[in-house]
Amino acid sequence: MSSSEIVQLSKACNPRNKGAMTDLNGFQLKFMEIEIVDSEAQVKKAPGTLVLLEEPGEIAVVCKYGQILKANII
Repeated sequence: MSSSEIVQLSKACNPRNKGAMTDLNGFQLKFMEIEIVDSEAQVKKAPGTLVLLEEPGEIAVVCKYGQILKANII
């Protein structure tokens, strides 16, 4: 999925489910806020690759077309 498709899906899930959820290595993650880091920036990593950010509680994932998606998790 592209980063914009994931953001739209998260917004659709938020009112009913109070966030979008997924599993990572057996742990359930709940995404409360998701945003595209920079719609023009592209990285050369496989979609689904986690990339580090400086803020605690944030996770960034490479999406389709090399876009980066930042999420605040609980």
